[in-house]
Amino acid sequence: MHKCKECEKCCIGDNAPAVSLNELNSLPKPKARQIAGDLYRLDAPCQYHSNKGCTLEKKPLACELYPFYPTKDISKHPTWVVKTSCPHWREWTDEEIESIKMVFEENKEEFKDWN
Repeated sequence: MHKCKECEKCCIGDNAPAVSLNELNSLPKPKARQIAGDLYRLDAPCQYHSNKGCTLEKKPLACELYPFYPTKDISKHPTWVVKTSCPHWREWTDEEIESIKMVFEENKEEFKDWN
């Protein structure tokens, strides 16, 4: 979907994706803690990372969206934030960012407790 250089900073660093309860239940033996409602944060570094990359066939939505994530301001308008810990975040095109937004829109019900 995007220009990931597979540097793995999002998998092996202190980053830990947030996953919905549905996603958590679909993962093999997940190590996570509840952070809000049906939202959980996987332990860092990611247990599904190997020397060959991600071992998951279907990645959680937060992994697909990385380094972008949605948040809300006090007026409830959606805002997108970028994690600048991703060394390639400046390389994303407007089209790729729009694609990320569409992926989120299609799956946002999973993350009603994201914020």
